[in-house]
Amino acid sequence: MEKKTANKKTLIITSLEGNQSLWLSSVLKKPLDELLFINSYGSFISQSYGCIIRSILMAAYYENVEDVYVIGVEGDKESKIHREELLLKLEEAGVSGNTLHTLDYIRVVEKDIISWLTGPEDMQEVIKKNIDLIERHPLMPKTINVQGFITAKGANTLKAI
Repeated sequence: MEKKTANKKTLIITSLEGNQSLWLSSVLKKPLDELLFINSYGSFISQSYGCIIRSILMAAYYENVEDVYVIGVEGDKESKIHREELLLKLEEAGVSGNTLHTLDYIRVVEKDIISWLTGPEDMQEVIKKNIDLIERHPLMPKTINVQGFITAKGANTLKAI
């Protein structure tokens, strides 16, 4: 019996911004069943050994992925998080300044906790850092192509980074 080869897939890391699958399928000229999506608030991968990187690696090894596309959306609410607004929301939710100070003191993240939560503001910089993080990860197969794109909120076009 002839062995059927599985279709190569494209893994897309993008924001939580609406349902992008249909227009991305059209723009990339790939059927939906060849696209896999990982959504991250602001398209931001914050840790080299966190859940998002784990998902990327597992998809690379188990889902026949040949391309990884990091797609950022400019102009959405995820790309405009302000420290002061976040601090107010945390305070309203009952998170004390002492808690934030303690988390900073024990260095649970690379920078201060608020910077970690808000992420970088420059979407192009986010995409470049994500590409570098994925490509340089010691467990990432070197045969996988990693590219970055940016789109504007509501636009159905991609611009390469």
